[in-house]
Amino acid sequence: MRPCCAPCLPKAANVKVTLDVGGHRYTSVKSTLTTGRGANSALVDLLNGPCEEDGSYFLDRDGLQFLFIMNYLRYGPGAFVAPESRTARLTLVAEAKMLRLPGLVELLENSEPSLPVSPNPNSYALTEEDTYFGAPIPKNEAERIAKLRSLDVMDTKNTDTWVNGDTEYDLITRISAAIIGTPIVLVSLVAEDKQWFKSRCGLEANETSRASSFCAYTLVSTDLADAHVLIVTDARRDLRFMRNPLVLGEPYIQFYCGVPLITSEGLRMGSLCCIDSKPRDISPKELGLQINFGYLTSQALESKYLEEQNSQEPREGISKEEEHFLGGRLRAEAMCDFGRTAICLVWARPDSMDWPLMHLGEDHLTEL
Repeated sequence: MRPCCAPCLPKAANVKVTLDVGGHRYTSVKSTLTTGRGANSALVDLLNGPCEEDGSYFLDRDGLQFLFIMNYLRYGPGAFVAPESRTARLTLVAEAKMLRLPGLVELLENSEPSLPVSPNPNSYALTEEDTYFGAPIPKNEAERIAKLRSLDVMDTKNTDTWVNGDTEYDLITRISAAIIGTPIVLVSLVAEDKQWFKSRCGLEANETSRASSFCAYTLVSTDLADAHVLIVTDARRDLRFMRNPLVLGEPYIQFYCGVPLITSEGLRMGSLCCIDSKPRDISPKELGLQINFGYLTSQALESKYLEEQNSQEPREGISKEEEHFLGGRLRAEAMCDFGRTAICLVWARPDSMDWPLMHLGEDHLTEL
């Protein structure tokens, strides 16, 4: 039975409510969120809608900033303490406006005379007092890291060259850059404290901190059915990334499209991502190609593991827990079968008969 949620008990003002705000969980009572200072806010709309399977309500906002909003709703203006840094206060004003909390907006703007009012609130830079924390840690982090380490791909050199001196991963990033038209494409693997690039096109750095990783946001949801692509059309105007050091400094990321790299079990290792230093969007056709390249990358990361699985004796029957194609035995078998398929990508140019070979499955390289 699905857990009961707040709309089921409209008369119980003190019923406990759990909010999942960008991966951070907050517990309060319904009256705190929907009456008094919370009346007419976006939280009322949220709690009048359906809850998640676990009975919580998901809000795609900044989970760290929401702590200040909860303190304001609980204790009021008299006991409210605003964040110290200028950047955090500007961000909190934007969050309060999004959540329709005019009282908090007025409090922040009137109680901080030194708070600058800029026609472009995204034009500021980080100061010494600002700290950027990045994406929250996913619930299955221990299992995810164990799988990543078992693949034996972190901090390894790409030595097996296939075409024109490129490795399998290099072919994927190079063709993605050519088709999508972004200057940077990366195969990014997210470890405990860093993201490391198994392949990179258009970027000199081998790795960055995990805190500054856009790709870490593709790991947050652990629901197999929620493996969404992360698309950021202008990071300077996105509250999750506007303070990110990679937005405010080199390589000045503005556009980001990250396809999660999902293993046969449904665990996310990182992403295949396209990056640009100017705002833009991605077409459905380009996105479809990028998703396919993400699948090829996941296949390459798990190739040795899938070979071992393929060599084992087949088991009779599939349990109910293994029926999910998005992660489990069915997905593993599909990936094993895919590994036996010859894949050859050729760039067919209408203005030339010189059609370069862009990608070729490893097992079929000698068949040409």
